[in-house]
Amino acid sequence: MAPASFAMAMGLACLDACPGLTSILVDKAMDLQAIVHKHDPDDVVGRMQFMEKTVLLELNTMCEFQEEFQCLAEHADLCGSSADEATALSLSHTAGHMQCFCSSCPGLKVAYAKYAATLMQAMLAAFTTMGNSSSGTSSPEFEAAVAERLEDNMLAGVCPLHGSIGCVSNATACESLFTSNWTSVVMSDMAQEIMTNETAAADLKQKCDAKGLATSPAEVTAGAARAALAPLALVAISAVLPAWE
Repeated sequence: MAPASFAMAMGLACLDACPGLTSILVDKAMDLQAIVHKHDPDDVVGRMQFMEKTVLLELNTMCEFQEEFQCLAEHADLCGSSADEATALSLSHTAGHMQCFCSSCPGLKVAYAKYAATLMQAMLAAFTTMGNSSSGTSSPEFEAAVAERLEDNMLAGVCPLHGSIGCVSNATACESLFTSNWTSVVMSDMAQEIMTNETAAADLKQKCDAKGLATSPAEVTAGAARAALAPLALVAISAVLPAWE
């Protein structure tokens, strides 16, 4: 996406209400292009890393320019309904929780970026699977295997949030962070549950440890990320493979 196009993704009405956003988004679009050039979008891990770094760029930019993003949050009706709805909704949602990310729990940004990237990847994979099911190109056995792997990948996105439970659960600014209407219902419900329920949090930690998944962003290594994300490739393969007989 060209720098100017990235800014225009928010819509003219939004940029008219918050003119300071234009130069910021155009400038940061150059950083986004640099991220694009570093990661192969045709590789499942490269695509995941691109999504994760893009979300982190968004969060860091928001914390750097809080006044401008406060305007975005105050005009969510204009800035969350542009033609590029995915970009607009994402920015509008995070801007609405700016104090959570920038003041109350700044350490959450890295974990949330991984969570959001995994969520988006899982949603894409789920849509692919549903499309195959409706067109008759998938078998029940394959769908069951994919469902299991999707669950594992949702855990891979939620597990790093565990290290932020103490901060998020006690910060008023972080309320409703995981109940947005743009996120995956299953995954956001899972995240919301661990933030508000000690038993659920303990169960999650046990599941994460059992599967060798990181419970804080610092624990994630390139090898671990590849191992956790590899099952998503099976979902993509399901789009071209015939049904198992």
